[in-house]
Amino acid sequence: MPLEPAITDLEQLKDHPALARLLAWNPSAVQGAKWDRDEMTVWIERAFIREAASALKDGGFEFFSDLTCVDWHPNEPRFEVVYHLLSISRRERVRLKVRLAGDYARV
Repeated sequence: MPLEPAITDLEQLKDHPALARLLAWNPSAVQGAKWDRDEMTVWIERAFIREAASALKDGGFEFFSDLTCVDWHPNEPRFEVVYHLLSISRRERVRLKVRLAGDYARV
């Protein structure tokens, strides 16, 4: 069975609970989103990652599952820091990503 194409249009995704909460909290913090294989990924502006994770925690994503990083060398921005959050009650995951330049890779 072929995979469904990913949805990256914010207008189509804005009603997803995690993205809706982030957009209601601070729409300028959301740089983009993707729905793929039944999981939501949201790109967050570096300066707002802590507050974004907190907003999702208050919205039911109570479990911080994992933190990882991807090095896209030689591309810029070079790094993506990836936060995996889980809502146990809804059995739902959300992935927050922060893009970082190679010359200033700090969150």
